[in-house]
Amino acid sequence: MRTPRCRSKVTILLPYHAAGVIVDVAMKALPLLLFSSLVCARLLAAEPADPPKELSLPEIMAEYLKAQGGSSYIESIETLRLEGTITQDGLEIDFVQVKKQPDLMRMTFDLGPMELIMGYNGETAWQTTRQRLQAKELTGAAKKELVSTAAMFNELYQPHNPRIKRRYLGQDEFEGTPVYLIEVTLEDGAVHRYSIDQESFLDRRLEYTQLADGVEHTLEQRYYDIRPLDKLQLPHRVESYRDGERVSVVSIDTIQVDTGVYLPYFDPPGGIEGRDELPVKVSREPLTPASGSTITGSSVLAGATLPAN
Repeated sequence: MRTPRCRSKVTILLPYHAAGVIVDVAMKALPLLLFSSLVCARLLAAEPADPPKELSLPEIMAEYLKAQGGSSYIESIETLRLEGTITQDGLEIDFVQVKKQPDLMRMTFDLGPMELIMGYNGETAWQTTRQRLQAKELTGAAKKELVSTAAMFNELYQPHNPRIKRRYLGQDEFEGTPVYLIEVTLEDGAVHRYSIDQESFLDRRLEYTQLADGVEHTLEQRYYDIRPLDKLQLPHRVESYRDGERVSVVSIDTIQVDTGVYLPYFDPPGGIEGRDELPVKVSREPLTPASGSTITGSSVLAGATLPAN
């Protein structure tokens, strides 16, 4: 008898505009926790004697939501706060991420001598460090990808959104577990493919493609180490793959639901450089490195040249 295993989905990859240079987070810097599909169902005590019957897409989606606390419960969640570590290229980077409905997000990364902060307040995407007086605005592709990951849950939690198309592709296996394959086409034409556990109706894997320097790559996220929190079952380990090779691991230490956070928390600290006036009171000088300084050493940001203040 096989012991069922529970998996779920947590983040997505997005680009990061580090010190004036857009760096692909997933491959070169930080795979951001986009905590967009969190919940999964209870573990079943044993494998069913008969193979699961073929379900229609509406039936699969109904079980998917039911297994995760139901749509009403999911919609009632206002905020999520996560703390953990990203491991990539031998480096370990501590992070904190906070999300608030409908699509507000702020995340902080401890890079040793400085803290990198990125966020989205529903209008402006931005990045800064603790040492800067004002934030830099993210635009273009950097903003688009950051905003695309700001929603609390993924597109499967939006069954009535007419701008998203879903298609059932049939049954398959992932790591020896039978799964349903659901293809989702987003408004911008991007295609995501989800592997959903046939027993627990949990996300096991997300697959999609991404262009980098004219080359198309296959990206995956796999979800492990599920732990209960209220009605939720939340993944605490997320492995990211590129063309079949593991590139990063996200380990989540703590998750808090509905801790409460003020809306200004998601605004760019000090406003946007070049757009907003400086704060009236400035208690210290900025501690940013001199213009033209280059990050050296084993950091994933090594080689990035810092812009003028």
